Amino acid sequence: ADNINIPVITSRQLSAGINYSKNNWLLSIDGFWKEVKGISSLSQGFLNQYQNVAEKGSYEIRGIDFLINKKLQNFTAWLSYSFADNRYTFENLPELTFPSNLDINHTVTFGSSYTTGSLKLSLGVNWHSGIPTTRPVPGNELFVNEFGETLINYEPANSSRLQDYLRLDASALYDFNLSRKFRAHLGVSVWNILNHKNSIGLYYTVENNAVIANEKRALFLTPNMTFRVSF
Repeated sequence: ADNINIPVITSRQLSAGINYSKNNWLLSIDGFWKEVKGISSLSQGFLNQYQNVAEKGSYEIRGIDFLINKKLQNFTAWLSYSFADNRYTFENLPELTFPSNLDINHTVTFGSSYTTGSLKLSLGVNWHSGIPTTRPVPGNELFVNEFGETLINYEPANSSRLQDYLRLDASALYDFNLSRKFRAHLGVSVWNILNHKNSIGLYYTVENNAVIANEKRALFLTPNMTFRVSF
């Protein structure tokens, strides 16, 4: 880093929290703040009007995390909620401040597990609000620049959102003896049981004077199996 072409990155952060535990209950609240200066727009993975723009800037994130956990004999369950606001600042861009590419405002996670003997069953739910994206201006998607190139006419950076993310997973683990020397571990899991369409990325290209949307999706319903032998 030379602080001219390659910025020197500096950061400040602060966090504070409260934990309360009693009768197998755990309650937790944590607040946090972080500021990072000296980032380059080229390192942020923009796929919009700033994809090839080199500017120095910063980002600031602030938020709060809640967690509640309960243990009851062979059963454990937890529920968490997070709120975060993550914003860029680039003084030389038209939008002085705008949401970070990783700005997820709301996240809810639920998990539970039950163990009986050598069998462990688990269930988990993960939901979060959609990540930012930048769409073409409706009805005015294209323009021709001074060099005669046809380009996408984008709305303000990260001013839209993808659909919310939702995933339900389940798993079962079982340990058993094959013999006095060999022990087996069998695991079966299903990712995204509801087969929900989760969009995790969206960018646009121009083909034959038309705007083409390119969407990246997370895995659909996906079963997995593992088998391991130890001795």
